Amino acid sequence: MARAGQEIWPEGRPNPPVIHITAGWAARIRRLPGGARQIVRFLLPGDIAGLHSQFLGASISALQAITDVSLVEIRPGRLRDQIRQIPELGYEIGLLAAREKRDLEDQLLAMGQDGGLGKVAFLLTTLFRRGVQAGLVSGALLPFPLTQRHVGDALGLSVVHVNRMLRQLQREGLVRLKRGRLEMLDEPALAAIGHVPDRRDDAP
Repeated sequence: MARAGQEIWPEGRPNPPVIHITAGWAARIRRLPGGARQIVRFLLPGDIAGLHSQFLGASISALQAITDVSLVEIRPGRLRDQIRQIPELGYEIGLLAAREKRDLEDQLLAMGQDGGLGKVAFLLTTLFRRGVQAGLVSGALLPFPLTQRHVGDALGLSVVHVNRMLRQLQREGLVRLKRGRLEMLDEPALAAIGHVPDRRDDAP
């Protein structure tokens, strides 16, 4: 268990365990020497962190709990032994890494080429769809514990800019954010603004 705001491990930690998130939200974070931070990826229940570190020997990014998080740790040596014994496990891990790389390149494209509205629409759409896969969505409602600072740190936008973009999306009737919940009102329109590829038919 990790409490909200707790750093589960720092950037550069040698040989961290593989973490399987079973409940709660977390984030992988990189920091510049001056203190500015970039949220590289939000982690939802069912997500895994630390796979790349098993091959590189140290954590690429810090891992921090956004909400209280329940997790399962798999020690590095145990995972390598399991891969040797079960070759199919190595394939599944490679598939997870490939999908994450693809998702990060989608995000990089949105951050580099879209304006602020497109960036925010991209993030909300992809988080909502991941929430569906994680079983967090009820009807059109996703528990949404992220602050505007979280959103800004993920997209390279100021809090003021994020606030303006969120208000515009709500005025246009695409989403509603209230009391820690995201209500999706028009997902196809939001996805179109964010240029989000439709990959929801991926095999689990």
